[in-house]
Amino acid sequence: MGDSDAFDKEYPVYPVLLAGGVGSRLWPVSRELSPKQLIKFIGEDSLLQSTIKRLVPVLDRENVRIVCGDKHFHETARQMEETGISSHGKIICEPCGRNTAPAILLAVLEILKVEDDAVLCIFPADHVIRDISLFHEKLKSAIQLAKKGHVVTFGIKPHYPETGYGYIEGDEDIFAGALSIKRFVEKPDGKTAEKYIKAGNFFWNSGMFAFSASVIRDEFKVFEPELFRKLNNLVMKKDSISKKDYEQLPDISVDYAIMEKTHRGAVLPSDFGWSDIGSWKSLYDFLPKDDNNNVIKGDVIAKKTRNCLIMGNERLITANCLENMVVVETSDSVFVSDMDNSRDVKSIVTELKEKKRKEY
Repeated sequence: MGDSDAFDKEYPVYPVLLAGGVGSRLWPVSRELSPKQLIKFIGEDSLLQSTIKRLVPVLDRENVRIVCGDKHFHETARQMEETGISSHGKIICEPCGRNTAPAILLAVLEILKVEDDAVLCIFPADHVIRDISLFHEKLKSAIQLAKKGHVVTFGIKPHYPETGYGYIEGDEDIFAGALSIKRFVEKPDGKTAEKYIKAGNFFWNSGMFAFSASVIRDEFKVFEPELFRKLNNLVMKKDSISKKDYEQLPDISVDYAIMEKTHRGAVLPSDFGWSDIGSWKSLYDFLPKDDNNNVIKGDVIAKKTRNCLIMGNERLITANCLENMVVVETSDSVFVSDMDNSRDVKSIVTELKEKKRKEY
């Protein structure tokens, strides 16, 4: 870990996995009751299990905490046990989804019940990383920065002008390769994204963080006093929080709540092959391709078909003369789209929800 053992004893490090999302852009595989972090898209492990496994050996798996929705508790616990960790006391349940700021603050307050202070490393449970050794190096740097009082976000070096991510503009050098944060910018259009790449000091906002529990608690007190007061009262009073009480909390991301306002922010430029698997296209981009540049899973016969993602589950899929398409089949639904617009499936999911269709 770099620093002396005595320093580490003072500052235990807790990896906190955020596993509350639904992943509606990966419908029909990812759904309300089986969200993408619990699904095995890549290899033998679910995205959640891969996230846990890649923390070792830098972080202690026994310190893992997972924030998830009540309805995913049992499956999350089962998958956690499959990786060889006892889930007992390690899963923090939210009665309903309230975005990342309440989820992170809930974990902070629960950990501060048992520790005087700790370094927290926050990871969405549904992301993938190719270069694990480089990730470990950056993780060690982030922990050192957090110990010095910085609120660290991992900024991913962009290799192409992506318009689906927010960006972070880095400023002055701080320490261990990190930069101070000039500003956060919303998802840009193509032209603006190209400008950001040319500038060289803009990074994709990964949603991964490191900070000390006491520092982030104090930032919440300053910038989101109402959220802090309400949630702190709930955590101090009760073992479990009711849905009625939790719904009263603001639905706000940690970027809006803290990162865009804090003076302690640091962006750590990282280039370890990260993807948030936020859409069928990003899953396609991440997975290995066959000779025709296709990603094919399941019982599929494809003729004269190139640059496609075809995933079968229960039935045979036959494809002929397709290019740049996504075809995904499950027991009750089939999704077909051109690759570039496949993220628009989210609007279909919204319609299914409004129509109270069980396929939602």
